[in-house]
Amino acid sequence: IFEAGTQINTTSTTVAFVVAYTSSGTPLNNIYWYGNGAILTLLAGSSAIGIQIRPTTGTPTTAPRNVVVDGFIINGNGSTSNLIKVSNNQSYTSQTPYSLQISNFIIRNMYLYNNYFSSFNIFGSATNGLIENVLIDNSAVPAGNDYSALIIHSPEGTVNNITFINVMVKGNGHSGQVLEIQGNVNPDAVVVTSHLRFI
Repeated sequence: IFEAGTQINTTSTTVAFVVAYTSSGTPLNNIYWYGNGAILTLLAGSSAIGIQIRPTTGTPTTAPRNVVVDGFIINGNGSTSNLIKVSNNQSYTSQTPYSLQISNFIIRNMYLYNNYFSSFNIFGSATNGLIENVLIDNSAVPAGNDYSALIIHSPEGTVNNITFINVMVKGNGHSGQVLEIQGNVNPDAVVVTSHLRFI
């Protein structure tokens, strides 16, 4: 639990916060991060990720359960990576069992801005997720840069049963997409993206 108004200036060039995994990539359960409006500012012009629910290394044999990330403001500061990324590093050539999907996760009350790439990325192997009260502002992306402010796809395992409530997205008006939904673009993939609900 962060004190209200906490300001965090990271010098990381890779990931500021890794949630729900140890440094060795072991999944953890029942993880609650309450920002209370904490402001996370990434290193200027880096390729750092803000908050990552994803193992740092390797391919886990289980996945986290019951993960809540609530109440953060993330200033991308010109980052060319994702401000939030959810993935469990699973194969796309075999069906993803539930035990390998990040499950029962909530990401809510977030403001993501000043980023030069896709800001919110559900990248694969995730299910039973709630994304609520999130403002994704990609208006700072330089004209001509390709991006998808909110992207949901399955390069690393099946994505399904994800609900988005009151998610507001703003593009730069010149290039890219505010929303992109894909399955898996690999020709031999068997994983899917399905059962998405937007309210």
